[in-house]
Amino acid sequence: TSLYDHERSGFTTKVRLETGIQEIEAGLWYENLDRNFGRAWRQIIDLTTGSPDYYTDPQLIDFQQHFTTDEYKIYLQDTISLDQLTITAGVQTYSTDIEAIKDGWDAKGLPAAGLVTAYDQNSDLLFTLGGVYNLSDATELFASFAQNYGAVGDWALEKTGTDTSKLEASVADNYEAGVRFRGDRFALGATAYFVNYDNAITFRTADFFDANAGSAGGINYTAGTTGSYINTGDGIESRGFEANLSFMASEVLDVSTGLTLNKSEYMQSFIGGTANAGADRTINAGNEVPMTPDTIFNVALDYHQGPVTASLTANYQGDTAGDALNTASLYLPSRTVVDLSVSYTIPNMENLTLQLNVNNLLDEDYIGGSLDEFSQRYMRGSPRTAMLNLRAKF
Repeated sequence: TSLYDHERSGFTTKVRLETGIQEIEAGLWYENLDRNFGRAWRQIIDLTTGSPDYYTDPQLIDFQQHFTTDEYKIYLQDTISLDQLTITAGVQTYSTDIEAIKDGWDAKGLPAAGLVTAYDQNSDLLFTLGGVYNLSDATELFASFAQNYGAVGDWALEKTGTDTSKLEASVADNYEAGVRFRGDRFALGATAYFVNYDNAITFRTADFFDANAGSAGGINYTAGTTGSYINTGDGIESRGFEANLSFMASEVLDVSTGLTLNKSEYMQSFIGGTANAGADRTINAGNEVPMTPDTIFNVALDYHQGPVTASLTANYQGDTAGDALNTASLYLPSRTVVDLSVSYTIPNMENLTLQLNVNNLLDEDYIGGSLDEFSQRYMRGSPRTAMLNLRAKF
């Protein structure tokens, strides 16, 4: 059985000052997380009856970990409105303090000395600057720069191979610019973006360090705590273009589309690996980041008339690398997934609605995701699934 226990608490507070064309806001955000994570083996009382009951006292405890995390965010933001132009500037900083206590259980389940580790980090000052210019009542231009922070969480200390003295929080510099238009019957938008993702964090399985890690002939008693988190050199760079269009085709039919063209690649060579190979491998600068297709296109048709509403959506994703090594045989092919939703409100019984949802209507076979960049382990996409619901309002 898995042992989980979470307790979260915190608060937010802010103050705001308006002075004519200027609005200044400052705030503080705090959260405390106490989390326990472990795994125990317990004996089933009677298998012949099919009873799920088991003895309370565990026969074996693989691991038991306790984490306490305190995280703070302080920010200051200033917004200035000048006729058609609105400018927003801000600064923020984060502080993260984590303490981890790992009870002593070795790979065979025998008691061993406990381990106490800690991770403390304060971010640099992170800045934002953006502007929106109204060309007309229907059209606006916008541009922005923002630094986003990806704090290291207690999940990094779960893994016994993580070297916290070398692990850095992620910081992404985001640049974007574009145009938006909204008319009576249609709306469109176009955005170009560039993201420089420093200190991107990735996970390496235990097999990366030792081809014989775990228990090849039986249960792996260390699964759940083995492996490590590392930074991928200079990180990741993404750039691309997004466009969306929606319009009212008729009084009962709306159409919307979206297109994303993206390129994400590693900016520096670093040592990675594959769980299956169990050996050090070099991930080359310029390699495509896995599971980030170059092209994503979606279209949706929404019908609404009287008691009937219906939606038909299609999502296309182009081919993409299946691992950080960009192994040719592991490139994932493009796929298109279609979903259907139909609802019917029963006349004279407006509080009752029948709804049918069919996900993956065409029963497309595809890979829905991967465990990580190196393990070459994948999750199959969900097959066709139909659900019929009756919803009542009181």
